[in-house]
Amino acid sequence: MTRGVLAWANRRTKLELGILGFLSATVPYHLLNQLGLFSPKPLPMSPVDSAVPFVPVTIWIYLSDYFFIIGAYLLAKRREPSVRFILALVSVEVVSLVIFILFPTIIDRAAFPLPVGEMGPTLKFAWDTLRTADKPTNCFPSLHIGTVGVSLLLLIRVRRGLERAGWILWAGLIAVSTLTTKQHYFIDILGGALVAGLSDWFWRTREPN
Repeated sequence: MTRGVLAWANRRTKLELGILGFLSATVPYHLLNQLGLFSPKPLPMSPVDSAVPFVPVTIWIYLSDYFFIIGAYLLAKRREPSVRFILALVSVEVVSLVIFILFPTIIDRAAFPLPVGEMGPTLKFAWDTLRTADKPTNCFPSLHIGTVGVSLLLLIRVRRGLERAGWILWAGLIAVSTLTTKQHYFIDILGGALVAGLSDWFWRTREPN
């Protein structure tokens, strides 16, 4: 079956694969996020969660994940890494959605009120948009970490030197921002990293036709 999927993907253009990756990483997540099939449960706050402060301005780092993923895809010049990257990205989405359905989790945003009086209009607009479009559910595993994780694994293989170090730093900041924006628990990061690693490994080790 995996050979058939690889063969199908290899017949697609890079634009088609990019659209597939984008749709798989946005549409199903937001549909499930808004609908919700089962009652989500909060997770216990770990010492890390309690120690990390709520820093609203880091929303800009948090929202930069789309640029990170697109950048990774564009920088994969050879076809084979591009194909396997998109398939790994879709796998991260599918696995995460199954967990979201079976074990839905939620984070208490009421515990982290926005300091509206200290925020400029642009920052407030960003937060209002995020909290309206993205309910505080579907925490574990972090899809932010899962999608950025497979992107980083690709970049580590195709880039070198200071550029690669820059991507690693950026990915690390995005990971931290999932905590400083109180969008995720620390365990969500670990879960997202595990899903990313397994998805990347699975498609890298499949033999093409």
